[in-house]
Amino acid sequence: MKKTLIALFLILALTLSMSTVFAVEPGYTYEAAKLVYPVTFDGVVSDGEWDDAHALVVNADNATFKEYGRWQGGSAPKTAAELSVTYKIKWDETYLYVLEERMDTDYFPPTDGALAPWTGDGTLFFIAYDNGDAKWENVYEPFWATVGNDGSTQVAVRAFFDGTFQSLDGDEYTGNWKYAGAAKGDVYTLEIAIPWTDMEEFGDIPAIAEGQNFLFTPIISDSDADYANWDQLNFHDRGNLDDAVLDETTNSAELPKNWAGLTLAAAIVAPETEAPEAETPDAETPAVPQAPQTADAVGIALTAVLLAGAAIVVSKKRSVK
Repeated sequence: MKKTLIALFLILALTLSMSTVFAVEPGYTYEAAKLVYPVTFDGVVSDGEWDDAHALVVNADNATFKEYGRWQGGSAPKTAAELSVTYKIKWDETYLYVLEERMDTDYFPPTDGALAPWTGDGTLFFIAYDNGDAKWENVYEPFWATVGNDGSTQVAVRAFFDGTFQSLDGDEYTGNWKYAGAAKGDVYTLEIAIPWTDMEEFGDIPAIAEGQNFLFTPIISDSDADYANWDQLNFHDRGNLDDAVLDETTNSAELPKNWAGLTLAAAIVAPETEAPEAETPDAETPAVPQAPQTADAVGIALTAVLLAGAAIVVSKKRSVK
């Protein structure tokens, strides 16, 4: 009887630990460095201004995109020579800062502006605080068009406002943002800072500090000439994988559990140093090794304890004759 109970406990413990170990984890994690160099919001990358952040290049050749992302839409996916976007992300206790440099050989302003960036060439930047069980209701989605349908830089945001998932713009929703965009040839540059306080109500975010984890994915829309020919590059939404989480909606792109990770990391340059030489963008910054989640550690510890207990029982059984 004792052996049977021990065996059942071991099976239960192993099942629990296995289920947590094999939970969906980000296939890639970006390290957002602490801000050192201030940003002048003018749509122009000044010397050293963004050299305190890692470069993430997103295009059809990106290894993470190939494994965890997808082209979504019904037209023709672009090659890296036709569409390539470089991001740099950094933070301080007040803002999340994002630089986007979009190389696009056929830029088309969204016909419906930043409220619907998928109607042209725009960006949907999805982010959510990683509270261990991030839900659709926790997402915060800044939208932008570096050059909008009126010729200016346009911004909007989508989230569950008043219980309804909707896109909104205007001072009530984006009035605290700082941003500017500019175009030069085939390169469209946007500098933007989004206050943490605007995101707080959607994820119960604690005081911003180094080491906090978020989930994110940029969605790069590419609709040349008209909306009927739309496409978008989803960087990391697991849309083509069997393990995509689809418990709240059939669109994997909307659920943060399918996104890449973003960690608030320490500064990569010292405040007293001069700006380093411009970094050559890699295909992506190194992925951060994933530490076992709390549930994983508990499951593993429980398994170890039960195994030790079983060994003691067997040892005692053998010693008694």
